[in-house]
Amino acid sequence: MQEQPNDSLFASVEEWVYAQNNWRETVKEKGEHWLAPLHVKALNPREKMIFSNFNLTIPSSGEHRQYIIEGFLYTKEFQQGIPALNTISLTAI
Repeated sequence: MQEQPNDSLFASVEEWVYAQNNWRETVKEKGEHWLAPLHVKALNPREKMIFSNFNLTIPSSGEHRQYIIEGFLYTKEFQQGIPALNTISLTAI
């Protein structure tokens, strides 16, 4: 297991990758992005890992005018997922 300093600098440089081989299909069909940290495989109690610098482009036209962005954490212990505390709600004008 990789040693991980307990500070936000390390967390901000973690690389994230798509967790599925067919990720483009999943994004297109379901609008879902399944991501996993590239290097960190485990977190000890009280350690933090920050998900940052993720950008989505929302189309300015089309039939969809409202978007809800939700996050979930999936682990071996919580396979049904744990919802994030924050959600983002967007309405196109």
